[in-house]
This record gives sequence, structure tokens and C-alpha cells, in this order.
Amino acid sequence: MQQAALTQADEAFGQAVEWLEHFEALDDPRQSGKVMYPLDEMLLLALVGVLAGAEGWVEVAAGVRPQEARSAAPLRGIRA
Repeated sequence: MQQAALTQADEAFGQAVEWLEHFEALDDPRQSGKVMYPLDEMLLLALVGVLAGAEGWVEVAAGVRPQEARSAAPLRGIRA
């Protein structure tokens, strides 16, 4: 049972990394001096939040905070 869960987690992580690769090609229109988190990671967190049932930015932020997600498993630079 634990092996199946690990495989499912690995698959989910691989899909997240794949989404990040799609977002990397986007130009970031924000002022670089004010950017705290990479655009591709913010878009991924927004996507995951909406898929989890969030209906707005407040619910996305309440469900997933970028600093917590990055400290648990930094996504930048990781490729499956």
C-alpha cells in the first residue's frame, strides 16, 4: 500500500514539473524588483488551488502558501 502511494506521489510531482515547464516560456510582466516568487510557480499554485476547489485568490492563498510549498519541496530547477 505504501509503495502504491509513493508511486502516485511521484507521478503527481512529475506532472507538476511538467506544468512548470509549460509556464516557463511565459514572459513575466511584473517589475523584477517587486517579484518574490517566480511566475511559473505562482501559476502552478493557482492551478492546483483551483483544482482543489478554491474559488478566488483568497482561497488559493489560504490553501497553499508559496513559502511553505517551496520549503517542503522547492520546484525551481527540479526536473523529473
